[in-house]
Amino acid sequence: IGTFYMASGQLQTARELREQLLSLAQRQQEPALLLHAHLALGAILLWLGALAQARVHPEQGIRLYDQHPSHSPSFAGDDPGVSGRRLVALALWLLGYPEQALRRSREARTLAQALDHPFSLAFALAQAASLHQFRREAQATRECAEALMALSTDQGFSRFLAMGTVLRGRALAAQGQEEAGIAQMRQ
Repeated sequence: IGTFYMASGQLQTARELREQLLSLAQRQQEPALLLHAHLALGAILLWLGALAQARVHPEQGIRLYDQHPSHSPSFAGDDPGVSGRRLVALALWLLGYPEQALRRSREARTLAQALDHPFSLAFALAQAASLHQFRREAQATRECAEALMALSTDQGFSRFLAMGTVLRGRALAAQGQEEAGIAQMRQ
């Protein structure tokens, strides 16, 4: 719900639709629907810059997931437990809590690995690499990016392969290999 509007830049409409979804889920008291509604609303709130709320909704989704594991894909296509942890990690980073963000990011990766769900793991690795880049941790960025590239090559995830390649290039440049890094980003 609202994904079309989010992707087309109609963020307020997307928010309104996702708020309606949450309201419906609350009336139904269906844990899986509530979980997905909280994640969807949290994602659009991130895009809108409502960071405190963007943290609260995915945290509620994580609690629901932990109580009633749901392995139907989230709005983004990954496992909802992984998705919730990714969203919270980004919100925490943007709110100024880098250590808490890193902890949630690690939880997302660990869960994706335990589930043996390559698409969820690709999402988690991409976010982990980005988070390490934000933290100016070039070696950790590079390691996550290389793991993402290997997984993406193996699974045929072209979008994530491109992301990993760019992130690896940025890490190389940050490690003093500017020409190689720039060439990789251009690739």
